[in-house]
Parts: sequence; C-alpha cells; structure tokens
Amino acid sequence: MKIKHRLSLMTVLPLVFLLGFAANTVIYLSGSRSSAIETVQNVDAAIVVSNLVHALQAERGASAGFISSGGQSFGARLDRAKAASDDGFSEFSKLEDQLVAFAPETSQKISRTLDGLTRMRQDVLNQNVDVSAASSYYTGKINDLIDMIFKLAKSGAQSDMITTAVAYTSVIYAKENAGLERAMGATGFGSGSFSPRVFEKFLTHGAKQATFLREAEVAAGNTVWAQAVAALSADDEAQITRMRDTARRLAYGGASNVTGPQWFDASTRRIEQLKAVEDHIGQALIGIAKGEAAKSANLLMLIGAACVMIILITATFAYLQIRNISHPLNRFVDGLNRIRDEEYEFEPADTDRRDELGDCARALSDVRDKLQTAAAAQLDNRFKGAAFARANTPMFVIDEDFVVTHANDASLKLFAEKADLIRKDVPSFDPERIVGETLTAFESKLSDMRRQMAEISAAPIKLDLLFSDSRIGVEIAGIFDETDTHLGNVISWDDVSTARTNASKLAVVDASQAVIEFTPYGEITDANDIFLDVTGYRFDEIAGKQDSILVDSKHAQSQDYKEFWEKLRAGERIGGEFKRKGKNG
Repeated sequence: MKIKHRLSLMTVLPLVFLLGFAANTVIYLSGSRSSAIETVQNVDAAIVVSNLVHALQAERGASAGFISSGGQSFGARLDRAKAASDDGFSEFSKLEDQLVAFAPETSQKISRTLDGLTRMRQDVLNQNVDVSAASSYYTGKINDLIDMIFKLAKSGAQSDMITTAVAYTSVIYAKENAGLERAMGATGFGSGSFSPRVFEKFLTHGAKQATFLREAEVAAGNTVWAQAVAALSADDEAQITRMRDTARRLAYGGASNVTGPQWFDASTRRIEQLKAVEDHIGQALIGIAKGEAAKSANLLMLIGAACVMIILITATFAYLQIRNISHPLNRFVDGLNRIRDEEYEFEPADTDRRDELGDCARALSDVRDKLQTAAAAQLDNRFKGAAFARANTPMFVIDEDFVVTHANDASLKLFAEKADLIRKDVPSFDPERIVGETLTAFESKLSDMRRQMAEISAAPIKLDLLFSDSRIGVEIAGIFDETDTHLGNVISWDDVSTARTNASKLAVVDASQAVIEFTPYGEITDANDIFLDVTGYRFDEIAGKQDSILVDSKHAQSQDYKEFWEKLRAGERIGGEFKRKGKNG
C-alpha cells in the first residue's frame, strides 16, 4: 500500500468517526426536534380536549338544572350546551389517531363512555335519571378527558413547560370543580332547597376551586398568572360569593331569592372567565412548546451546519496535507529513479523546505552530486583503465604490500617471452600467476626498489633488473588520491637489453670520435667534446644553428646538399665522408 493511501486511511478513519459522531448528534437533535414538534401537537390537542371538557361541563350543569326543575326550566340552556358539546366532539374526533397513539388505554375508555352519551341525553329529556346519576356520568367522562389533558400537557421534558402544564391542569381542575359547584347549586336553587348531601358537595367543590387556583398561581409564576387572571371579573366573583352565602341560609332552612337559572347564569359567567384563564395559560404552554421546537430546529441546523463545516474543513486539510506529503515523496522517488538510471542532470525539488521532506530532498541532492562526481571519475577511470589495458608499455599495478592487482596484456606478453631467462635467476617464477601474487620472487632484485618506495614521492623510481644476458628496465611511480594519500604504485617494464647495448656502443663512439647530432631539418641539438675541440666551437655558439654553418656557402646552396637532408628526413640511412669546416674555416 502506497504512503498516500496509508495517509488517506489514517485520515479517513478519524473522519468516519467524526462523521459517525456528527450523524449521531444530528439524529439525536432530530429526535429532540421531532419530540418538540410532537409536544406542540400534544399541547394543541390538549386545548381541543379542554374545549370539549368545557362544553361537557356546561352540558352537565344544564342537565342537572333541567332534571331538578322537572323539565320546567334550563331547556334552552341545555340545547345550547349540547350543541357546544357536539362541536367539541367533532374537533375531538379529528385527533382520534393521535390520541390513540399517545394514550391508547385512556382513548379506548373515553370512546366507550361516549358511546352512552346519546342514551344519557335521552334519559335526561325523559326525566328517567336523577341528578346524582347524570352528574356521575358526565363527571366520569370529564375526569377521563382531564386525565388525558394532563398527560398531553406534560409530554414536554422542559422544566418551565412542566410547571406551566401543572398550572394549566390546575386551572382545568378548578374549573371542573366550578362546574360541579354549578351543577349542585342548580340542583339546590332549582328545587328550592339543599339536601345535606348536595350542600356538602356544593361546599366541597367551592373549597377545591380555591385550592387548585392557588396551585395554578404558584406553578404559573407571577407574570403569566397576573396576565391570566386579568380575565376574572371582581363583580362576578362578588356575586358568586353572595349566592354561596344564600345557599348556606337555604340549606339551614332560611329563605332564598336566587333561582336555579340565576345561579346557573352567574356561575357560567365565572366558569367562562376561568376558561379564559385556562386558555391564556394554554397559549403560554403552546408558546413554550413552539419555542422549544424552534430552538431544537435551530440547534439542529446549527449543529448540522457545524458538523458539515468541520468535516469539510477536516477533509480539505487532510487532502492538502496528504498532497503536501505525497507529491514531494513522488518527486523524491522520481529523483531516486533518475539517479538509478544514471541521469544526474536535474535539480532535486523541495530542497527549500524546512521539514523532514526538505531534509530528504537535500540529502538526495548531495547523493546526486556525489554520484555524479563518482560517475565522472568512473568514466575517467574507464578511459584510464582502457588505456592501461591496451598500452604497448608493459605495466603492473601493485599495492603497498607488493601484491600485483592489475597487469596489462603487454606486461603479461613480456614476462611470458622472458620467462625462461627469468627462471635462470628466479626458478619459482610463473608468468601465469602474476596478478594476485606478491613480487617476492624478485625479492633479491627489488631490495633497492623496496627501500626507495618507502620514501616514494611524485618523482618516479628508475632502475634496471638483469636476468642472465637480458636487461629489463623498471620505472615505479606512486598513485596518490586528492588528499595525497599513497594508494599504490604503477610499475612499467621494458626490455632495454638492445637499448642498453646500443647506448654502450654509442658511449664508446662518443668517447673516441667526433659526434654531432641534428634534427631532421638540420638544426644542431648536441655535439661532443671531441667535435667541439676539432672545430674550435663552443657548443653555445652552434646550438640551434643550421648545419649549413659547417659547410662552405657554395655547397650549402647546391642541389646535392638539399637532397642530402631530404633523404635524411625521409628516414634513409646515408653513409660516407662528409666535409665540414671548423670555426677558423
């Protein structure tokens, strides 16, 4: 796996984790938002159910008054209450699916009780049911609905929503007791007397109203409660208080000037005002629920956008970092490949970086430079090696221990030809085993050479080795590196037997005859003492001069003289006597 793929994998794993975390967060917030929306729907449903409860409370009170009066009064009020209840049932039925999903047991219980409503209404009209039975029927149904209201209103988890829901349901319970008080008052005032049981319930429901309203005030808080109770009328509250006092006198045998319808109407006005308080707190509850839903939606959008932004930034940063690493690595590998292919004419990239990749690039540049220098040296060595191997001059390369490391063909040929002569002095000599062997076979011949090589310098060492009647000339030069470290030596061999014999002969001639030397063009290069004595010249007087100064001018201009030098230049050998004049003519 390539490094960029590994880096990508290292980056992808945290990104996957981050994506998973973001997805989990978004799912959680989406659930919170859905829950908040569901809470808003539940609170809306609670208000619909509350409106139905309010209508049934009115129908319950009108039914109690109608029964107590023997059907003589409350007829019109009962019809209006039934119509309001029917409207409430119509709105309630629209929520059936939602309510069944939210509270299936309560919904089923309400459905069963509502099935008997038509029969109860008929019994009330026909006076086939007493007040107690009718009130019990309506109260049971209303309590089931209030229980559902309480569950719907408290479906939110926020503390301010829970306390407001408590205030909302407390007002509903207070209004329910006001409705029961209205029913008991309609019964007592409608019949002209309060039985002990009816009066006890009348008083109990009045006291419970005060308790629930106090609970609602505490739970709602000063601001919400002050706004809500602004719907209550002080005059209507005072009228209800006076009628309650009349009910007490009537219960103990006193007289009463309050009729059932009067009580019903006054109590209904107060209940309607309590309904306004309930609605105000209900709207506050909806506001809180919608606020939470909006907050959840905004938070979901904010967190979602932040997660997307973080992922994009992280992915972009990761891509740039991978690119910032993988591209220089690719260029580094490309440089290595070019060096591998012995291509040195390029400049490594990224040498200006100040990180580890820059260190690698600079190291690559240094390696390139050294290998380029080494390649040039190797090429030079190839030329030198080829020249050494193909040189006509026999040569050895030896190290400081006199081990022959290289021998060219000319040296091997020379020693093969001289092997028999060399063995006369060095019986162990083997021309086939020269390279890799030491020159110990020539120890007796090279003792002076060893001594001189111990002090070898740039100047070569020259000496002759005598084998029988043959002479081999030896020239030893040191091999030094650029730091003047002595690495080894080059030994040049030459069969100088003939040369040394000719030199001896020339030395004899030089010692007994007058000798002068010329270039092919007749310039004087040397003359021995005998020649100088015979001619009377000093050498500095004739050095570099033409041979024509030693002949008369007429002969120097002759065709024979010109042909003489032309033949010499052509390499012809000319023998004979040649007249030359001295300094004195």
